[in-house]
Amino acid sequence: MNKFFLCACYLFFSTYALAQEVRKPKEGDYNRAYCTQLAGSIEAAYRQRNSKVRVDCLTKSHAIEVDWSDKWAESIGQALNYAILTRRNAGVILICRRSERTCANHIQRMKVTVRVHRLPIDVWFCDQGVFEISECRLDPKG
Repeated sequence: MNKFFLCACYLFFSTYALAQEVRKPKEGDYNRAYCTQLAGSIEAAYRQRNSKVRVDCLTKSHAIEVDWSDKWAESIGQALNYAILTRRNAGVILICRRSERTCANHIQRMKVTVRVHRLPIDVWFCDQGVFEISECRLDPKG
């Protein structure tokens, strides 16, 4: 019984430690990396009516929403709202977390929406695992 318990504990803790080492990066991990490279302020707080709004990344020229590519439509509204609050250009950094094909679909839908509606948004497209903003694709004004 005692050997069984020790073996079970060993398996549990070694599996737990391994899982911690290979955790997938979160949106905030990407935001911190990109915003630091863009010399921006991370999670800059602004008041909007009776609520507080946090701009993911605020640079000298842009108010940027950082999000997963499957949230492309939501990111448009966030970026435009940030731009109004800060009087800066709207920006979106989309990060792929699905298959390449799925992300390509998100990117295409984002580009068409921005272009057709002539939205003033600069968009960066980043692959999963890429933490260098210079390796992302900038598509000025969608």
